[in-house]
Amino acid sequence: MTGVLGAKYQHYSDFFEIIATPRERRAKTPRVMNKRLAMLEKLTASGQVDSFAFYGLAMEYRKEGRVDDALRAFSDLQKQDAQYLPMYLMAGQTLREAGRKDEAVAWLKQGIAIATEKRDTKTLGELESELATAEG
Repeated sequence: MTGVLGAKYQHYSDFFEIIATPRERRAKTPRVMNKRLAMLEKLTASGQVDSFAFYGLAMEYRKEGRVDDALRAFSDLQKQDAQYLPMYLMAGQTLREAGRKDEAVAWLKQGIAIATEKRDTKTLGELESELATAEG
């Protein structure tokens, strides 16, 4: 007997896997360990890596929706390399999206000060734009 959705889809769950967005699928299925995240956690735990590894870890946490872990990784990166400009924009965006406006503004203002000092006009413009969004 063929299901309502046709021979190929006997159950709603079969059809759901075809039409659902990745976020919807993740919500309906058990979380699978992110291999990249596991690798970055291991690398950064050693402390013998460059700034990009900490940035990558923070971005993986952000992608997973783990805001506090992302912020902790951004903070660790800031202690290691306060001049690493990309972290300020991403930390600010992460916090703004999480509804933590005051913290977002603080990160963005720190980044603006460093971008101004470094005369990095491209990053300065991005940070100022994000600050306007966060404050607006």
